[in-house]
Amino acid sequence: MNRIANGGSLKKERMRRPQGAALAQGRAAEGMGKEERQLEVARLLLERKNYRQIMAALLALPLGRRPRKVSLGTISRDVKALREAWAAERGRLNASSEVMRPG
Repeated sequence: MNRIANGGSLKKERMRRPQGAALAQGRAAEGMGKEERQLEVARLLLERKNYRQIMAALLALPLGRRPRKVSLGTISRDVKALREAWAAERGRLNASSEVMRPG
């Protein structure tokens, strides 16, 4: 927007990035999409699907349930995060079962 009408310079005003609450809202919305996507990827992994099959299944979801970001790289990162979380949970369960076993 030019500022000539206000007697200002000819420079265009910069678009401002969202800050504060608006920025937090945007990040929260992205986080919800990520969690839902990871749940869907976990479900498909349990069905023994490979990465390309998972991507095809996510793209085939109805528009309201489809994640915003779907690529092989995103799915790969989700699978890695899920496998790390599952391994940590298995380790925790194994440690707790060893404690409870009579020696």
